[in-house]
Amino acid sequence: MTVEALNAEAWTTCGRRQLDHGYMPPGPERLEWTPWKGIGPGTELLGDIA
Repeated sequence: MTVEALNAEAWTTCGRRQLDHGYMPPGPERLEWTPWKGIGPGTELLGDIA
Protein backbone atom coordinates (compact mmCIF):
# COMPACT_ATOMS: atom_id res chain seq x y z
CA MET A 1 0.00 0.00 0.00
CA THR A 2 1.37 3.42 -0.89
CA VAL A 3 1.72 6.19 1.66
CA GLU A 4 -0.92 8.18 -0.22
CA ALA A 5 -3.42 5.31 -0.14
CA LEU A 6 -2.75 4.70 3.56
CA ASN A 7 -3.27 8.40 4.31
CA ALA A 8 -6.51 8.48 2.30
CA GLU A 9 -7.79 5.37 4.10
CA ALA A 10 -6.95 6.86 7.50
CA TRP A 11 -8.81 10.13 6.77
CA THR A 12 -11.77 8.26 5.31
CA THR A 13 -12.00 6.09 8.44
CA CYS A 14 -11.74 9.15 10.68
CA GLY A 15 -14.46 10.97 8.72
CA ARG A 16 -16.79 7.97 8.77
CA ARG A 17 -16.45 7.66 12.54
CA GLN A 18 -17.21 11.34 13.03
CA LEU A 19 -20.30 11.12 10.82
CA ASP A 20 -21.44 7.91 12.56
CA HIS A 21 -21.44 9.86 15.83
CA GLY A 22 -23.50 12.67 14.30
CA TYR A 23 -20.67 15.21 14.14
CA MET A 24 -21.07 17.78 11.40
CA PRO A 25 -18.47 20.53 11.45
CA PRO A 26 -19.71 24.05 10.79
CA GLY A 27 -19.11 25.43 7.31
CA PRO A 28 -17.00 28.56 7.14
CA GLU A 29 -18.65 31.82 6.16
CA ARG A 30 -15.49 32.96 4.42
CA LEU A 31 -12.27 31.28 3.34
CA GLU A 32 -9.07 33.23 3.64
CA TRP A 33 -6.81 32.59 0.65
CA THR A 34 -4.00 34.93 1.67
CA PRO A 35 -2.27 35.92 4.91
CA TRP A 36 -4.33 39.14 4.86
CA LYS A 37 -7.87 38.90 6.19
CA GLY A 38 -10.60 39.81 3.69
CA ILE A 39 -8.39 39.60 0.59
CA GLY A 40 -9.37 37.20 -2.19
CA PRO A 41 -12.52 35.31 -3.09
CA GLY A 42 -14.87 33.72 -0.61
CA THR A 43 -16.52 30.32 -0.66
CA GLU A 44 -18.44 31.30 -3.79
CA LEU A 45 -15.34 30.21 -5.72
CA LEU A 46 -15.98 26.60 -4.66
CA GLY A 47 -19.76 26.58 -4.95
CA ASP A 48 -21.86 24.86 -2.29
CA ILE A 49 -19.40 23.52 0.29
CA ALA A 50 -22.08 21.83 2.40
